[in-house]
Amino acid sequence: MSTAAIANLGMIFARHLSQNRTAVVDLSKSGDAAFTYDDLDRMANGVARGLRRRGLVPGDRVGVLALNRIEYLAIFFGAMRAGMAPAPINIKLSGEIYDYVIRDSGAKIAFMEPDFAHLTPSGLPTVAFGPEFEAFLDPGPFDPVVPAPGDVALHPYTSGSTGRPKGVLLDHAGQLWGPSTAAWMRPDGVYLVAAPLYHKNALMVTKSAFFTGARIVLMPRFDARTYLAAIERFRPDTISGVPAMIAMLLLERETIARTDLTSVKEVSMGSAPASPSLLKQVRETFNGPTITIQYGVTEAGPACSARIPTACRGRLAPAARLWQGARSCWSRTRIIPPIRAARIQASFGSGTPA
Repeated sequence: MSTAAIANLGMIFARHLSQNRTAVVDLSKSGDAAFTYDDLDRMANGVARGLRRRGLVPGDRVGVLALNRIEYLAIFFGAMRAGMAPAPINIKLSGEIYDYVIRDSGAKIAFMEPDFAHLTPSGLPTVAFGPEFEAFLDPGPFDPVVPAPGDVALHPYTSGSTGRPKGVLLDHAGQLWGPSTAAWMRPDGVYLVAAPLYHKNALMVTKSAFFTGARIVLMPRFDARTYLAAIERFRPDTISGVPAMIAMLLLERETIARTDLTSVKEVSMGSAPASPSLLKQVRETFNGPTITIQYGVTEAGPACSARIPTACRGRLAPAARLWQGARSCWSRTRIIPPIRAARIQASFGSGTPA
């Protein structure tokens, strides 16, 4: 399938099928299970068919309340194929905010870790990972919905740092455009993902890797020592996360001293500023990698801005670059009723705002 033929974000990796390419190494499984793009494709189709069998229709929202795992990605791409929008939910929210986000999104069903079942509102159909999820899947082929312009592909929520979390409506076209500009990704690349998939930092890296045909090593959650062990074992080209994760990593000095980190050529951070001190430590620890920092990805969609703090530019210039898309990007935002849910919708194109 050509790039031009991909209109549904759920089919972002369609070009890499039937090539026996590894898409995901899932560290949540015993034995670090590897899944090919074909494995993920079959699981995503099973999710799409299962959702239709449950009576869901295009436009419905599908909640996900889970740690990182291959099933999380299958739900994402399967729901999109069926014309529905996954609504990933931050597992660190309070019980009251869980309830608010799920109800505000209008989710018709929620997939979750068994330990999180008590967090969902009563009356909402749920599917727990394990035997229940396996029974939910409806194996077989599925023809993806062709989205109309502006159709929502993904319904994430902001962190809620300025109040309650706000839903963001991201369409298929914008979310496909973003990965198409990721020239820094290589088909033979390996990308370590430990930030939660409900966070756009992790999701952006994952989508871009899948667009390119690369491999991600997916940790269920971040742990500094486990992360360092994964770098040595799986030899990723790029590591990613929020600055706080990288700072925690750098505190493990004894482990770093005995760990081979030479595979890392890029450190990608987002969602918060990185101090000059942190950037200097990253450069020294990973022997001068390319450093990228992105902001506003949740609210703006594919990309909003990327920069290195002014104080670091001269000193770190050889080791850092600005991430730039192949073309300029702008967004329009508008508040969509009901006002209580201040949902943000972003559309993307080239040039300047109209």
